[in-house]
Amino acid sequence: MRFAVFGFHRYLARITGHPVLILIMDFIDNILRDIKMRLNLVQEFYDKVASHHQRILDFLIRHDGEGTKSEIIDDIVGGGCKASGAGALFQRIGAGEESLIVLNVKRT
Repeated sequence: MRFAVFGFHRYLARITGHPVLILIMDFIDNILRDIKMRLNLVQEFYDKVASHHQRILDFLIRHDGEGTKSEIIDDIVGGGCKASGAGALFQRIGAGEESLIVLNVKRT
């Protein structure tokens, strides 16, 4: 399950055909993979993330941009991160279109 979750973002970037997006996503995905491995996340985390990813794909197939956007945000700032036991990996600062999503990593 872990490798399926890791490959999702790279797959989405590649289907766009945008070389810069692909490069950036590969870079980000490598960093996140290392962070997730160090946190030793529980299976529940990966199950929730996989569920979010399936809903994202379902919205994309239906060409539902707002649904896709909403699900992606929920996946990033909530999703399986709450099940990790390590706290959220990402935090949303602000609201609406003016908000930022930042990586929240605590050193132990």
